[in-house]
Amino acid sequence: FLNRTADQHGKKILTKRALEKLYDYPWPGNVRELQNEIERVVVLAGAAENKITAEMLSPKLLELADKGKVQGARLHGKLK
Repeated sequence: FLNRTADQHGKKILTKRALEKLYDYPWPGNVRELQNEIERVVVLAGAAENKITAEMLSPKLLELADKGKVQGARLHGKLK
């Protein structure tokens, strides 16, 4: 999704922290919700910014990603 959207808005890179937030979010809306989130942050980042930081992600995503997380624990794996 990032590469597809970047064709229209310029190349973007997810920071490590932003990627961790995406991994931690449960994605109740499945792949469409992920696609919408990526498109949203790419557009909001604008043409001048090439990095997507965790702070650029939607507040709902940041809140739910932190809510279910156990302090100090980090799960490894792929997005569901």
